[in-house]
Amino acid sequence: MGLELDVQASIGRGVLLRGRCDRVEERDVVIHILDLKTGSVQPKDLELPGLERTHFHADRRFALQLLVYAWTYLVMHPTVGRVRAGIIPLQKTSLVHGVLLKVGGSADLERSMMPAMEELLMELIAELRDISLPFRHDPDSLYCRCCLPS
Repeated sequence: MGLELDVQASIGRGVLLRGRCDRVEERDVVIHILDLKTGSVQPKDLELPGLERTHFHADRRFALQLLVYAWTYLVMHPTVGRVRAGIIPLQKTSLVHGVLLKVGGSADLERSMMPAMEELLMELIAELRDISLPFRHDPDSLYCRCCLPS
C-alpha cells in the first residue's frame, strides 16, 4: 500500500507527531505498518503488558516508535478499525514477515485503544516539556551526541 509513507497527527497543545513508515501493506485484510531495521530486535522488546507509562523504558523504544506509527495512522484513516505494527529485522531472514508489537498479548491495535494510546503519548510529551526532569541518556547509544567517543 505504500513505501516510505509519511504519517502525522496533532496531539494536544500544538504538538505534531510525525514519522515515516518504511512499509505499509495489507495482509489478510489487516493493515500492517512495518519498519525495517538493519540491526536485530528481540520479540520481548515488542511485548507490552499494557499501555501504561510504567511499561515504557529504553528497551521498549521500538515498541513506542511502532505505537506512534499506529496511532498516527489510525488518526489519518478513521475508517480503519485496527492495524498491526512490526519490525522486519534485516539480519534475520527467518523473520521476513516481521516481529509484531503486542499489547496485552494481542498484535491487533484496535481503534478502541486510541484513548489509552493518546493518554500515554500525552504523558510522555508532558515529561519532555517538564523542565524539572533532566534528560537522561543511554551511554551505550550509537546516536547520543553526548556519548559518542571522540
